Amino acid sequence: MPSLSGVMQRRYIFDVHLGSTIAPFKLLEPWRAVLPISNAALMDEAQMKSQAPGLAKWWTQANEIWEENKTKSSRLSFLENLDYQSKLTKQLGGGKHRVVYSSSGTALAAAHIDNPNQIIDTTLYWLPVRSREEAQYLVAILNAPATTRAVSHLQSRGLFGARHFHTYVWRLSIPTYDPTQETHCHLVELAKRAEEAASSTDVSDMGFQRARRLIRDKLEKQGIAAQLDAGVTELLGLDV
Repeated sequence: MPSLSGVMQRRYIFDVHLGSTIAPFKLLEPWRAVLPISNAALMDEAQMKSQAPGLAKWWTQANEIWEENKTKSSRLSFLENLDYQSKLTKQLGGGKHRVVYSSSGTALAAAHIDNPNQIIDTTLYWLPVRSREEAQYLVAILNAPATTRAVSHLQSRGLFGARHFHTYVWRLSIPTYDPTQETHCHLVELAKRAEEAASSTDVSDMGFQRARRLIRDKLEKQGIAAQLDAGVTELLGLDV
């Protein structure tokens, strides 16, 4: 489709994270999207026209392209498709901390989002958490190689091996985060070290697959990956 251009208020331009903007313990450069969101709520077309003329003009163009090119079987309007099964509105007005992980791939990649205004695309799975520490605890578990191995037998197989993690990780016996548990706190500390290592890894101007590989290589060299693997294996009672 040809690009659209227009002038509107910055408040309607949002950062969006996809599978390709997530690496282990690190958020990569997000995409940008124009979205009709105001005060943590989805606007209807009447509200756009009355409150944001620039957005309404852009929306009219985008809606025309949608109507001309949507599948014959689709009965959804552009706005209905944008929020199909509440995939967008469920994200609005929630808490600050969320955990995101890749929906497919040969190895799980997970990260922590602490900006409630960033939007998550359907190529990622996400869940709200109560604190930064709980997010780090879960991100440590999700990024551990042991977790990928533990769910691999549930995944569909493709040309390059297992793919599509979906919600299989939640079939594992992952305990609710408890800051009084030594093992839980140990994983949080490992996640902090991993976040620092990932943050200091220059992954600019490269594809997300290479970025993930570089970060995982660094975690291995620093011994963090092995400690994560051992800690998660013990926590979940997995076979070594």
